Amino acid sequence: MNFLFPAFLWGLLAVLIPLAIHLFNFRRTKRVLFTNVSFLKEIETEKSSFRKLKQWLILFSRMVALACLAIAFAQPYLREEGQVGGYQHAMSFYLDNSLSMQNEANSKRFIDRARSTLDELMTFYPNLTSLQLVTNDFSPGERNMLTAGQFQDRLASTDLTPKFRTLEEVYRRQVRLLESVNTNQPKELFWISDFQKSTSGNLSSLAIDSAFQVNLIPIQTGLVRNVYIDSVWLHTPFLREQQKNVLYVKLTNSGNEPIENLPVRLFLNETQVSATSIDIPAAGSEQTSFDFNINEQGFIKGMVSFDDFPVTFDNRYFFVLNPSPLISILHLHDGGLLPGDPVARVYRNDSLFRIENVSVTNIDVGRIATANLVILNEIHRLAPTLIQNLQDFVRQGGSLLVIPPTTPDLEVYRSLLEPLGVLGLRGWTGEAIPLQAPDVSIPFFRDVFEATLHTEGQINIMSGSNGCRSMT
Repeated sequence: MNFLFPAFLWGLLAVLIPLAIHLFNFRRTKRVLFTNVSFLKEIETEKSSFRKLKQWLILFSRMVALACLAIAFAQPYLREEGQVGGYQHAMSFYLDNSLSMQNEANSKRFIDRARSTLDELMTFYPNLTSLQLVTNDFSPGERNMLTAGQFQDRLASTDLTPKFRTLEEVYRRQVRLLESVNTNQPKELFWISDFQKSTSGNLSSLAIDSAFQVNLIPIQTGLVRNVYIDSVWLHTPFLREQQKNVLYVKLTNSGNEPIENLPVRLFLNETQVSATSIDIPAAGSEQTSFDFNINEQGFIKGMVSFDDFPVTFDNRYFFVLNPSPLISILHLHDGGLLPGDPVARVYRNDSLFRIENVSVTNIDVGRIATANLVILNEIHRLAPTLIQNLQDFVRQGGSLLVIPPTTPDLEVYRSLLEPLGVLGLRGWTGEAIPLQAPDVSIPFFRDVFEATLHTEGQINIMSGSNGCRSMT
């Protein structure tokens, strides 16, 4: 026989108390004075041997009662034959305390239901001293073996955490923690979780050792309600100052009930700048958009939020916006630039571009290094210094756009382009090469063309107020 709490066996010393009372009669004889013997009660005679037997039986019953009480507190148990180290079983319990366990069913959180389930399991194993409780925290205290009482105390102090673990990570940790347990019995693993698909991982690919027995205890409910933000993105990759920008937000309803008129808000630097409402079908997704302006430079902290219960940890989506810097364009020409030059007008449509028109005869070659794009517009002659600076500019990651004149000097352009890997400048035919019509849905061409006329076999794009030439 073994005892779960052998320290209580010191209570067996209490059996000496009734023995001492029996051996040392602490009652003193009281002397009573009286005058008439007629008042004396008639004494019933009793044999001395019978009286002593009765006293010994009372003494024995008192000692046995105290001994049984001490043994009961020590909680004896019988060890099965062939056991090592005094352990009956080795059990490791994984309690999923991720934030998804704050979901509710019948006004009770999933994590509270999981605690109740573990409490019920402990009623079947009240005498075990080889219990482990593993949570998503993976704390050092999880390495210790616990008694049933210690297990329940630690269970009561476990709370939700933003950390989450895949079941493969949990399995590896439980196996590693149980390696030091000496037992010839199967080592049992219990997983209590809501088994979220996004965090649990692929169970079919998990190889379980035959020395371990895994038990899955799902915490589920027929009614699920949760909305989360799937993603956010800008309408264009460039974020413009002092202009309207559009932010798209995709929200997903993982519940089995539709959501109507869900308020969604956009915050920039902790200030609400826009709000809208959205309807989301059950087990579906919808997207909405926010229009906003930016009046400052530098990084901007953004947040999209809404109110949804009972799962609240995914009700906010944080992101950072960085207004696009100005794209510097250096437009080089021969000096005969007309006031309605189409190149200047195209880039003048958007405040994102800063264009500088400079004659090639007056160019300061130091400006080339500060530009993002250099445009050579119908230039006949290029100075060697300019050619060298343009080549260095391209090699350092700059962009160069060449618009040749009607009769270009091929030797000049070969000296510029061939060192950059542009080959094939063999001659100039002067023949027109048909070009594909531009995609007017691209934001770059917004407000550039007045209209598009679709005729048989061709697309005519008419120039608008910006003065762009018509293309056929």
